[in-house]
Amino acid sequence: MQKVEACLINTDADLPYSASVYAEINDMAELVVEYRYDDDHNARRNFIKRATVDGDDTQTMATHYSTSVGELPRLLAERCDIAYGGTRSDAERIFQEALQVILDANVRYHLRDI
Repeated sequence: MQKVEACLINTDADLPYSASVYAEINDMAELVVEYRYDDDHNARRNFIKRATVDGDDTQTMATHYSTSVGELPRLLAERCDIAYGGTRSDAERIFQEALQVILDANVRYHLRDI
């Protein structure tokens, strides 16, 4: 399967930090939502949180929302109000909203700190 990706939020490039949330369908047909934070002044604050929905649950989620697996990243972007130029708190909110959309489909995700 071709990798499909959508940006849910990306903070203003002029800030001393960057925060972003992306959703993608990886090569194993899994839905992955990744929240990345990079602080230019304090690298100890940097982190990546990744939520992964396994392939079977990704298919179940697509069926629940009456869409294809490949359209799930775009569905998340639409439901989470795509935002560019937001703040770190906006990125945190968008990440939580994306996880709630997953849970609303009655499927599970696995959350990891990278």
